Amino acid sequence: AQYIPKGNIVTFAGIGKANVTDGISAVETNLNSPTSLILTPSTVYIADYGNNRIRAVNRGNGIIQTVVGTGEGAYS
Repeated sequence: AQYIPKGNIVTFAGIGKANVTDGISAVETNLNSPTSLILTPSTVYIADYGNNRIRAVNRGNGIIQTVVGTGEGAYS
């Protein structure tokens, strides 16, 4: 969500707890076992495995939203 100079490691999303909070800053939200990222020019998609969701972080404002999934551990 912000420019990060080479060599620095920063928290980009998540506070290390489970549950889901959408519509807030990605660095203040909960992620549960994130497993994968997909980067686009405007969005970072996160596979939030433990919460059974795909989350999207807007790279312009840093806000996170659920874009796929309901939290249920099945598929249809």
